[in-house]
Amino acid sequence: MFSLRGRNPQLVVIVVGVALITLNVGTGFIDRLSADYLQEAIMGSGAIYGTARAINALVSLLQGTEVNAWVATFAVGELLDPVNDLIERFSGVITIVIASLALQALLLAVFSGLWIDVSLVALGGLAFWAHQKASPEWAFKTMRIFFISLMVRLSMVVVALAGHGVDQIFLNETVNTMHVKMKEFRTELEIISDQEQKDPSLQDEIKQLENMVLEKEKYITIWEGKLIDSQNLVELFKKDLGELDNRTWLDKMLGEPAPSAAIQAQQQIDLERAKQSNFAAVLERVREDREVITDELECLKKRDLGQSCSIFPGFFPDNETKPSIAERIENLSQDINAFALNTVNLLATMLLKSILLPILFLAVFFKLPRFFQWLLSK
Repeated sequence: MFSLRGRNPQLVVIVVGVALITLNVGTGFIDRLSADYLQEAIMGSGAIYGTARAINALVSLLQGTEVNAWVATFAVGELLDPVNDLIERFSGVITIVIASLALQALLLAVFSGLWIDVSLVALGGLAFWAHQKASPEWAFKTMRIFFISLMVRLSMVVVALAGHGVDQIFLNETVNTMHVKMKEFRTELEIISDQEQKDPSLQDEIKQLENMVLEKEKYITIWEGKLIDSQNLVELFKKDLGELDNRTWLDKMLGEPAPSAAIQAQQQIDLERAKQSNFAAVLERVREDREVITDELECLKKRDLGQSCSIFPGFFPDNETKPSIAERIENLSQDINAFALNTVNLLATMLLKSILLPILFLAVFFKLPRFFQWLLSK
């Protein structure tokens, strides 16, 4: 049996390399783990890119919008110009990040082909034979070719696995948190955009609620009609039951069974009463919905007149009153600095995890042979 103890270190590299490649051919676990991480990283970067482009589109939509509030005029486009510039540059760099991850995934797919693994195993066997039987010069050449091929084969796997480890331990939670903050900023822009397109006098909302009230009243009329029809049917079935049940009071006391026609009439009565209960429940829910909408409609009408919905506005302000578009823009202007800082930090983190760290890991990986050679020479 072949033993590694006391053998040439080059033979150790050959045996370990061939064993590693053979194991990977059989399981494919390492390649799958690396590919899954790169695919997940591409999808995460794509989601961040999508959020950035959505912010860019919203800012472009709000360009030129002016909102008058008391004595000030907010020019939304001018306010968001720095955001627009920042997000355009951010999108460009994130495109490079996605391209870098896609290139790593492509190289991993190319270097992890079955024919490459089979070729490496064969080359390892040739290098091992050359060390045992061939001349030193031929052994050195075959070993060099095998070692370079093995390093290239494992380079993308090592880079992906190292990046996955660093990402899970240090970067993943930070990136998710910063992405959430970016999405919150996008949501605020969407609210402003939707609110800006509405009539400032709330007439559109008032009209919409008035239509909803009319719709509820129409349903109330329908369900009231169904309830009345069911009640009329019950009265008819009661008359039929009285005519069909020809038992005397003594027969009823003695528990004589009723005629089948009378039993059917009683079943119809029970069925209609169950329907009445259902109709009444639905009718009650529709009436409650109408009351809620009516109250909201009255509140909007008061707000349209500049009045408060609260009975005691000085003590109980309108907690449900939505901020005006001017108030939202004013709050947004205070958040722009935080958004810019968060975006820059997110950009730096994405560059670190997708470009800088892979280059660093790749450089360290290809420096390892010299380190081990130096270590063995001590």
